[in-house]
Amino acid sequence: MTTPACPSASLDHPAPLRVSSAKSPPTKPGYHTTSYIVTDFDGAHVCTSKTPFYSAARALLKQGHDPLAVLYMHTDASPNWSLRAPLGRAAKLTVQENAAHGPRVVPYDGERLALLKSNRENPNGN
Repeated sequence: MTTPACPSASLDHPAPLRVSSAKSPPTKPGYHTTSYIVTDFDGAHVCTSKTPFYSAARALLKQGHDPLAVLYMHTDASPNWSLRAPLGRAAKLTVQENAAHGPRVVPYDGERLALLKSNRENPNGN
């Protein structure tokens, strides 16, 4: 089965996204994570994230795009889309992975993530 090519950008939906992977600098000796650089087809940076599709949906909503607009994503390896969803739906999701289970799509909790980030940056609560 062949996946259809991404549609062109229009007023009905944002431009399809292009995703490239790039290794981020190690946060601990010997520890690397992969982050993904997301751009639109004009080369404009949308976001950099471990969860590019869902993070890009949140970024595009902040830019004022219609939550009903369909977001398409493909990798550099193919012009065919690999993921698609309405922006509003994709923005409510993220990927979670830990030692107990592999990657899975879960509801996005921005408040919880902000609290975790705050605690990492200021572990003593000062």
